Amino acid sequence: MNPRETVFAAIRKVAPDVDTTTLPTDVDFRDEAELDSMDFIGILTAVQEATGVEVPETDYPLITTVDDFAEYLASRSAA
Repeated sequence: MNPRETVFAAIRKVAPDVDTTTLPTDVDFRDEAELDSMDFIGILTAVQEATGVEVPETDYPLITTVDDFAEYLASRSAA
């Protein structure tokens, strides 16, 4: 699964009411999908379970858009 689809799958798992087919990838997905901090933690957990990539709390500010998150995953998966 590509990194962007991994992020979308995690969002669907945590917030099944969010239509990821219309969710912009270049804006803050938490704001756009009205996700709270617990939803965000759930998404991080789902991504970690799917990829093995753990996101430390210090990196949370780096993950605002789906594109940012996909790029983050791609860079960590390649390492």
